[in-house]
Amino acid sequence: MVKDYVDRYDLTYTVALDPSAAVMRSYGVFGIPTHYFIDREGRIRDRYYGPLTRDQMEQRLATILSG
Repeated sequence: MVKDYVDRYDLTYTVALDPSAAVMRSYGVFGIPTHYFIDREGRIRDRYYGPLTRDQMEQRLATILSG
């Protein structure tokens, strides 16, 4: 089901599954969907609770990359 979603929207970023809820507990997720933008060092650069369109995600990424 997740793979179908990724394929349908041609997502090129990493989509993680958390069946044990370990990541949820680590990052304090309390709503679904929750979007985390994490850099290569593992730091949270941005967080958004609720749905985002592809354009909204790309705008947030552009802001992170320009800063």
